Amino acid sequence: MKLNKEIVKYLSHKIITQLKEKNAIEFECDPLSAEEIVDAAITNDLMVEDKLNEEVKEILREQEEVIDENNINYRKVFQMIKNKLARERGLIL
Repeated sequence: MKLNKEIVKYLSHKIITQLKEKNAIEFECDPLSAEEIVDAAITNDLMVEDKLNEEVKEILREQEEVIDENNINYRKVFQMIKNKLARERGLIL
């Protein structure tokens, strides 16, 4: 995950606070519970990209010999595969 848990918690708090101050949302639960829900949503979204990165790394591990033999740019291929998988799965990164 690119953001640490403290930053995600801070962002969740700011989102709920701003929405509450602007009366843009009505809470059916207490604001702390709403923050936890937002925190979980952000964390889950970030984990999708982490899982995708791991999947791409595994694909490239399986093709490591070919990559080395053909002097292929690992980072470029990594990004190409990641973009292709994200597009196929309808993910927005």
